[in-house]
Amino acid sequence: MNLKASVLSIGFCLLGSMLFSQDLSVRFKAGLGFSQILGDAETVNDEEVEEVRFTNGFHLGIGLGVPFTDHFGARAMVLYMQRGMEYSYEGPSYFVFDGANGNLLPSIGGNRKTTLEVTNSYISIPLTAYARFNRIEFEAGVYAGLLVTSRADGELTFSNPSANLEPVTLTLDYDYNADGFERPTDVEVFNRFVNGVQGSVPQTINAYYESVNNDEKRYNLFDFGLTADVAFYLNQGLYIGVGIDYGLLDVTNDEQDLNVSSLDPDRNFVSREDVDQNLTLKASIGFNF
Repeated sequence: MNLKASVLSIGFCLLGSMLFSQDLSVRFKAGLGFSQILGDAETVNDEEVEEVRFTNGFHLGIGLGVPFTDHFGARAMVLYMQRGMEYSYEGPSYFVFDGANGNLLPSIGGNRKTTLEVTNSYISIPLTAYARFNRIEFEAGVYAGLLVTSRADGELTFSNPSANLEPVTLTLDYDYNADGFERPTDVEVFNRFVNGVQGSVPQTINAYYESVNNDEKRYNLFDFGLTADVAFYLNQGLYIGVGIDYGLLDVTNDEQDLNVSSLDPDRNFVSREDVDQNLTLKASIGFNF
């Protein structure tokens, strides 16, 4: 039995036992999340050219709990959870401009500056055990997440004064789940001369404009990790809390996780074989009844 099937089986068993419990409790929860995607930063000459920072999002959901004793119990929830990161790159890179008649110009080296904010939205199912003592409750367990939307927006500037290339600044509008691999046509473009040859590039590019077409999406559909929360009850039902989710799986597809500072023999960006994991810090308010 694989990991996904195991988590789902445990979840259904726990929910089934809860539904037959006479002491069943219901929990509503909402709050803010501060997340980033952990992974190895790209380096050039042993200097990091990438930076990843926390971005913010929100979560909202409902769950069921069943007590085993006066102090201990178990809980399952269904949450809409936003995770992601703020990403930046500044350093040497390459770019390919569209030439006449649909041909591509040879890749040109230069300097790239990219800023990007990624928002991945999951249906997250945490399965936890809890311990409550007076007003303080501790909760820990695992979560399984299913990616439902994956978007990013930002800006890319590419320049190379030595090739007489006027800097070009592009708008990044990414829908990682829906964008295709074909290069767009009938869109507004920037025209630039690259080593004396006129080329063009769309003013707005999608998620896979610089990727090799292999029908693989950037972010994997499934996530799994550990979760823990601490709650303080203001009264019998209302509480505030903080927590952390730490992903155990690689959330990016290696074929679309590109190292943009180097090219392979086919003049395509080199894919990276690192592990990128979700990390989310949470602040919540909720109610049990």
